[in-house]
Amino acid sequence: MKIEDISNHKPSQLLQDYSLNLIVALQDLDQNTLNNIISLELDCDSLPSFEEGWNSRLETKSLITYLHENNNDKPAVYWIEIISDHDAKAIYDPYPNLTTVLKRKIPAYKKTFKMWESKVLYVGKVKDNMAGRMILHLGYKNVASMQGLQLCHWTHLKGLKLRLNIIYLPSTLGVLAGVFEFKMAQELHPILGKHR
Repeated sequence: MKIEDISNHKPSQLLQDYSLNLIVALQDLDQNTLNNIISLELDCDSLPSFEEGWNSRLETKSLITYLHENNNDKPAVYWIEIISDHDAKAIYDPYPNLTTVLKRKIPAYKKTFKMWESKVLYVGKVKDNMAGRMILHLGYKNVASMQGLQLCHWTHLKGLKLRLNIIYLPSTLGVLAGVFEFKMAQELHPILGKHR
């Protein structure tokens, strides 16, 4: 076997440049960026029906418009927490039947979930288009095979109130959004979704 020095080859130079750019971007990721959390509250009882659509009511229209007009082209990590009196069991126990009832794709159900004190419903990430991702979580996408929380279809949880928390990342760190999502999920113990 002949080992050849390929340090002057273009692919290795591209990888080296990419690595250096990531290092610089991580060094520039300061505490201000990480502590700049956008929090938006959502009363699920006020969600319009699927047939009405998200833009038929001021609350959902304002939420999606805000997300679309603010950093929508940036990667982000986000978590959705429960701020009403509902506990993890109120979400978890009826959840296995929702896939059948809704006929829509929803986040994975953890059969071994044990963190009953958790108030975090879901942890996620986007490379861009937070507004589009939230439309999916709200349940207003016409494509039932796209995974999301599908909140407007949950009729069994009256009075459910949620808070969407978002940390936007520099565009150069979009590739690492999944790594940040995984670490956050390990700490926050979301009730729904599997993170490996």
